[in-house]
Amino acid sequence: RKRKVGGERREAIVSETQKLLNAGFIREIRYTTWLANVVLVKKNSGKWRMCVDYTDLNKACPKDSYPLLSIDRLRLMDKVFHQQIGRNMEVYVDEMVVKTTSAIDHASDLAEIFAQIRRHNMRLNPEMCVFGVQGGKFLGFMITSKGIKANPEKCKAIIQMQSPQTVKEVQRLAERRVLQDAERRYQMIEKLALALVTAARRLRPYFQSHQVVVKIDYPIRQILRKPELAGRMIAWSVELSEFGIQYECRGPLKAQCLADFVAELMPTTAEEPQVWTLHVDGSSNSKGGGAGIILEGPNQVTLEQSLKFSFKVTNNQAEYEALLAGLRLARDLGARRVSCNSDSKLMVEQLSGKFQAKDTLLQWYFHITTHQISSFDEFTIQHVPREQNTRVDLLSKLASTKRPGQHRTII
Repeated sequence: RKRKVGGERREAIVSETQKLLNAGFIREIRYTTWLANVVLVKKNSGKWRMCVDYTDLNKACPKDSYPLLSIDRLRLMDKVFHQQIGRNMEVYVDEMVVKTTSAIDHASDLAEIFAQIRRHNMRLNPEMCVFGVQGGKFLGFMITSKGIKANPEKCKAIIQMQSPQTVKEVQRLAERRVLQDAERRYQMIEKLALALVTAARRLRPYFQSHQVVVKIDYPIRQILRKPELAGRMIAWSVELSEFGIQYECRGPLKAQCLADFVAELMPTTAEEPQVWTLHVDGSSNSKGGGAGIILEGPNQVTLEQSLKFSFKVTNNQAEYEALLAGLRLARDLGARRVSCNSDSKLMVEQLSGKFQAKDTLLQWYFHITTHQISSFDEFTIQHVPREQNTRVDLLSKLASTKRPGQHRTII
């Protein structure tokens, strides 16, 4: 829609437009399907600088169904195999399937595809090629002569997924984003804009390749296109302007009712439990074994524990015993989110799934530890160098050198 301007600005627009016409930079058309309004900004010298507002440019540009990151490769494959796609071949980026209805024609179809590949100097990876099969994997699905089926390996994660046990796990399934302290004081229209920006960031490939329709009762389109926006609102407006978003008034949709329930009826005062930091180290020598534990919680709460074992252990067993003792201490203090640091690379890699516990006793420690970890809402473990774990290392050595009869544990 054409934007009205005042008399002084209109004269500046006419003058600047005439200059562009005379220079041949623009040309006049009689019938237009879209327009971009001009915005005048006064210079320090008192003259006007004419800018063009291309907010509605996305509506005029045709939507491309390919994501931007892969668009060149996709168009290349479409150009090379444009005569074969849909007839005896299907292709997506570097995934190609040569299909035929009879085994007699399969050899001729392969010869045609190979000739096209050789004509454009393309190469195939022999390790990734399979010939003369009646089915296989393609884009994560199982392709057979009977049709397309789901990949059992992909379905295993959904079948074995456990039901949510805590409020936080339910919120994760509902895609609910917890507002931070400053964000809670936003106005309602700012919260709606933040929700839209968050959705655009998480679903960026879909926003880039498709027309997105936002159904909402608030006039967010008019507000985001106001020229007098400032601060975070104008930053969000610029970020959303690259997508083809269409705003419509929402109707009585069931999905919208569920979204309102998640956003409005769930308690907003619930805060996520803070992360507790756990430092553990185990020690073993000829005098015995011990563990050192440092647990750092919120409000600058720090607990240090030196624990002596009443049985003989190896160094790896001492590391696991130290971690188990630290997990019990964290659970007794009500910690739900724990970040653990240890200088034992073997234990960290085994718990991360990169190393396999082959020793029978270490396998027992591994299963006991994973069972203890499952009782927390969130648990992460990372390897740190020994020089960054000196304090807890001293605690473990202090425990292992205690004489019989002294206290077994000190906090």
